[in-house]
Amino acid sequence: DLPYGAGRFALITLDNGLDHTKPTTFGPQSLANLNAAIDQVEKEAADGTITGVGITGKPFIFAVGADLKGVELLGRHEDALAIGKGGHDVFRRLSGLAVPTFAYYNGAAMGGGVEVGLHCTYRTVSTAIPA
Repeated sequence: DLPYGAGRFALITLDNGLDHTKPTTFGPQSLANLNAAIDQVEKEAADGTITGVGITGKPFIFAVGADLKGVELLGRHEDALAIGKGGHDVFRRLSGLAVPTFAYYNGAAMGGGVEVGLHCTYRTVSTAIPA
């Protein structure tokens, strides 16, 4: 709940479940998870349950882009293009939500980590130095 009766706010955290030494990347599973989270907030935005959506990362890391471990599994150029397009399609959904979206860059952000925020209405960058 937001202060002063401003409504409810949804927060999506990009987190692969590992510590900060293993940055969050975007592969087929993480994109599917993000897509499912966007499905949920899209419904909540449409029915007026939420007034905004924020995306952040785990401590020290926002997200660093594509999961490069899967590159060697790509046999055809078309497969690589399909994966890239799929990522952009998921990110693009953020700009189509019926409420403002915010990217809270709270650490390292490269490649797709930067791109996901570019699809949000607003972006902030933390200047905090990790202890």
